[in-house]
Amino acid sequence: MLAPESFDLADIRTQRRILSIFNKTEGLAGISNQVLLRLMALSKLRKVEPKGQLWRAGEAASSAWVILQGAVAVAGVAAETDVASNTAIGVASVLNNRPWTSTGSALTEVLALEIPQEALHILAESSTALRRALRHASTQLGHPSPQVIQDRDKDCVEWVASCLPSGWPESAFVRKLATVWSACVHDKLSIVVVDPSHTGPALSEAGEVPLIRVRADEAVIGDAKFAAAVGIAEQSYLLLDTGLCSPNQRAAWRQRCEKAIVLADGNRLGDTRGLRDSVVRVPCVRVPGAVGPIAVNSVRIRFDTSDLTGTLSDNAKAGMQRLARSASDRTIGLALGGGGAWGYAHIALIRAILARDVPIDMVSGVSFGAMVGAYYCANGPAGMDMLEARGSLFHRVLPVAVASSRIIGWLAENDLGRIDLDDFEVPFFPVATDVAHGNAVAILGQRLGYGVRASGSFPGVFSPATGRDPVTGVQVRYVDGGIRDNVPEAALLAAGADLLVASNIVPLPAPVVPSPPLFDTHLGRMAHELNPIGRVRDLWRSMFILFHAAGETGTLSADVVYNSKPNQFLATSFNEARNIVQNAEEEVAPVADELARRWKSMIAQGN
Repeated sequence: MLAPESFDLADIRTQRRILSIFNKTEGLAGISNQVLLRLMALSKLRKVEPKGQLWRAGEAASSAWVILQGAVAVAGVAAETDVASNTAIGVASVLNNRPWTSTGSALTEVLALEIPQEALHILAESSTALRRALRHASTQLGHPSPQVIQDRDKDCVEWVASCLPSGWPESAFVRKLATVWSACVHDKLSIVVVDPSHTGPALSEAGEVPLIRVRADEAVIGDAKFAAAVGIAEQSYLLLDTGLCSPNQRAAWRQRCEKAIVLADGNRLGDTRGLRDSVVRVPCVRVPGAVGPIAVNSVRIRFDTSDLTGTLSDNAKAGMQRLARSASDRTIGLALGGGGAWGYAHIALIRAILARDVPIDMVSGVSFGAMVGAYYCANGPAGMDMLEARGSLFHRVLPVAVASSRIIGWLAENDLGRIDLDDFEVPFFPVATDVAHGNAVAILGQRLGYGVRASGSFPGVFSPATGRDPVTGVQVRYVDGGIRDNVPEAALLAAGADLLVASNIVPLPAPVVPSPPLFDTHLGRMAHELNPIGRVRDLWRSMFILFHAAGETGTLSADVVYNSKPNQFLATSFNEARNIVQNAEEEVAPVADELARRWKSMIAQGN
């Protein structure tokens, strides 16, 4: 358990713990992790002394509570009970504006997250994703929409602006994005074209994605009145097109946006004038061509202006789809844990996910999980076939890696090329342990080979990865990421993942019956305990237990989890690659089915 003073809403450990509670709470389960993180940022940590009251029966539920530490006594007409930490209380009452039916008092010193009703109202006002998820959940349960949603105007929508570098055709970008967005996640959206030459009332134009043409001096009115004025039904998003406007007109219209897509093309950054500080920004970069490190939460797109004026290439279309999922809070992140040759089970999981038409928007990996992530992000399904075929080669060169882990990076780059990590279109984050400071670090701004070998440099076995950090310039020393975070979902949360999938492939060792001593005497037991073979076996089994447990900790806030079962393979059995993949195929099927169910639910929320 974290010490009270270590709780910090900006710290990833605290965020992961609270997210794991949110994801099990009626009313919040199934909502995008990024939306929940925004809700967390609008909430406050509170310390309550023993016997202090958190809520009182009969009073309006103005705040919900997440108990992080300590115990709360709950007394009411229905029951009297004690509530321990890791519990959320009152979310349904706050959502539906109901009074408390019980009184909650601190039994011990309590540290809790207070979620004010105002926070839910603020988020419901600005987040289509929250409104969409809460309405959908209520419909599925046969309940009316929560009061916090009913309080919002029916036609309240989320406005999205595009901020492009000078010379990029905004209107063409918005139209291409709208078409792809509507097709891939089925949201109800329209394009609002601000036309300085237009006179008279707003004009609606039918099409694949409807256009609403308005005057540049249109009065700033509420969303419901605007929707009524332009004659549109309830929408999820209005995409703002100010390509015909002057800079001042563009800035004025951006004031009404809740979200902005900011495109960076190399050193050229999008013009963001007019955006409010509260606007949620979705950074988008064109690759290759970016100079220097790229923001971690960027969506990567490989396209040119010719894609915007003609037919989208397959790469550009795939990038636009990732951008649409990011802008609508539907990105899927896959965290691949470490575990040597057992990591080939990740290939079975990825194939099962793709077979169910579920997208993978970003990948993080540790140790051999980083190797799998590199091959997938660089080469897609073909990369999985290539890596599976390399099993025997990895088995032969493993002893050489003991002398220098550089051969691990060389093997990856020999197959995939000397790619910069920042140039992967599907963002890939190899995670290593900064052994000098004890932190898990997502490697950025380096070559693919460096990131893969840094993530898998098991201390004492393989040589560490050293050098200078490309951002800070300080000397670094990286060892296996599994030492600190064996299933690196935290990197994906920081990168903007909304739905987290975690793969923990270190199985618990199969149960065994301990052998008895030859002589059941004091000396006989002492000799039995000194047996070097038994102690080596204990060490070996303990390592697996430790890394499996570390992986379980790493899946704390994941929405879908794959935990490998005991099997006959060794962590060094790289020559058994095909058999490991086949062995995992049956295990991963229900995990992929659950992910597909959740993905379909996220899509259905837009209908």
